[in-house]
Amino acid sequence: MSKEFISLWSFWTSFFFFPLFLCMGCKLAKYLALPFHNSLSQTANAFQLIHSDIWGPALISSRSGYLFYVSFVDDFTRFTWVYLMRQRSEIPAIYQNFTVMIHTQFNAKIKTFRADCAREYVSTTMRSILHSHGILFQQSCPYTHEQNGGSRE
Repeated sequence: MSKEFISLWSFWTSFFFFPLFLCMGCKLAKYLALPFHNSLSQTANAFQLIHSDIWGPALISSRSGYLFYVSFVDDFTRFTWVYLMRQRSEIPAIYQNFTVMIHTQFNAKIKTFRADCAREYVSTTMRSILHSHGILFQQSCPYTHEQNGGSRE
């Protein structure tokens, strides 16, 4: 065998098999964020924890002019409610209607409300609504939708 063939063979084998032998540090260095582990905390009853998220604006509005939607996900049952919105400012009114519907239809009260840092959730109007109903508000860290559990699964 010639030296050129051996060096060419070692080049091709290192080229094709190099990704299989990367060290863990090399793999972690390429991640934009570390992976999230599944939460061990579990709710015992329905409506003990509600996850919420806002999506939009859509590139094209619906025929009725809706550009946004908000989702509410029960942590225990994973049942999901989706409400369409024309503007993000409709969140407080939609949330009030949602809590009345939960109370009327299921004879239950929401204990904890978890959402991201969207300005509609942290507004004084929304905070006062949550406070008046005795609902705890949990905020996930910015740019970590994985923390908001069920609302983006």
